[in-house]
Amino acid sequence: MKIHVQFYAQLRDLIGIRELDVDLSKGATVRDLLDQIYAKQPALRSMTRAF
Repeated sequence: MKIHVQFYAQLRDLIGIRELDVDLSKGATVRDLLDQIYAKQPALRSMTRAF
């Protein structure tokens, strides 16, 4: 499946793009989505909080 991610405000300023398409396999989790986003845009890790 293809996920279309949009970035706004600080995140857009940080990475310099508005949108990102991510392809995920069937059964993928949110963690899988985040891992792919971080692989493509490593600067986003600095904006992530661990809960």
